[in-house]
Amino acid sequence: MLLFLEAIVLIVGSWYWFVMNRKKEASQAFLVVVLLLFPFLYFVCGRTYADYTHSQGLHLLLPE
Repeated sequence: MLLFLEAIVLIVGSWYWFVMNRKKEASQAFLVVVLLLFPFLYFVCGRTYADYTHSQGLHLLLPE
């Protein structure tokens, strides 16, 4: 669910940012850089989150 919310925020936020830059006639370069880096960060954060949620009950199975 968290990953879907992040995707929605990315889509809505980038569209809003694009429209604001168009109104101000500003460069889209920073937006392009962010949108190129975001999938990598999304993958890293998603893997970390999945690893965390997957291993929450693991300590109950392993002896100390």
